[in-house]
Amino acid sequence: MRAACTVAAALYAVSVAAADAPYPVRPVRLIVSATPGGTVDLVARVLAPKLTERLGQPFVVDNRGGASGVIAAEMVAKSNPDGYTLGVVYTSGEIEFQFAGPVTLVPLPGQGGSSCSR
Repeated sequence: MRAACTVAAALYAVSVAAADAPYPVRPVRLIVSATPGGTVDLVARVLAPKLTERLGQPFVVDNRGGASGVIAAEMVAKSNPDGYTLGVVYTSGEIEFQFAGPVTLVPLPGQGGSSCSR
């Protein structure tokens, strides 16, 4: 359930950002903290075509497994904070999205607030 909430919040944040400005205008990179074939990879590969269809630009899955997700997290942290590199990581039983740069999350309809923070 937590993974579904996190994914929904990330998709909602991306869709709100797309409504405010022309985003994306070029391909978006999803850095996955696991090797191909795992649960985290599966989630990213299911979401990527949906995001591509909805936002009109390719969302490319880039697997960077190893070091318990540190390699992928470091790549996201060192990327340009322009919203074109997103991290998909597995931590303590839930799948999370990491963003480089400022992120504004708005509450989902029917929710009192967002428990997500940066």
